Parts: sequence; structure tokens; C-alpha cells
Amino acid sequence: MDFSGEEVILEVLAPTEVTRADIGCRIQRTHLRLAVAGQVICDGELARPVDPEESSWNFESSAGKRQIVVTLAKVRPNSALKSAREWPQLWAG
Repeated sequence: MDFSGEEVILEVLAPTEVTRADIGCRIQRTHLRLAVAGQVICDGELARPVDPEESSWNFESSAGKRQIVVTLAKVRPNSALKSAREWPQLWAG
């Protein structure tokens, strides 16, 4: 997982037989749900808000492995403080 920059990137290994139709990804301002072939991989409240319209998911292959890559676009806080822009973790709590 990468928390740096303007986005948070989540990578999940996916079997080669999984297609786009098998993926259920719902990105909301403070919630993320990802299911693969009916199995829920993650479903929870995010540590900070994201912009659902600028967030996305896709498949990527690297070193012979297939991954689902979820890119969450961070909402820019009204504060110039670095601590307001940083994500301490993916999930709230």
C-alpha cells in the first residue's frame, strides 16, 4: 500500500480467471468495499475522505502476477499542515 502523494494505492492479488464482471468495487467518500468473485476482500470506513469521482480500480500484471489496483484520490484538506494531508493508515479506528 502506498499512502504518499495525492493518492492511496491498494493492490490485491487476483486469480488469472477473474474478469471485470467478477469485481465489485464501491468507492464512497469515507467507505471502500471490494469483492472478488463474490468474496468480500475489504469493507470498511476509510481513515480520511477520498474523492470517489477521481478514484478508480483496474487490473495490472507484474512479474507474472495479476493484481487489482484500487487508486483512491485523496481529498485535499483546507489546512496547509503536512499532518492534515498524511494518512496514518487506510482504515478508520
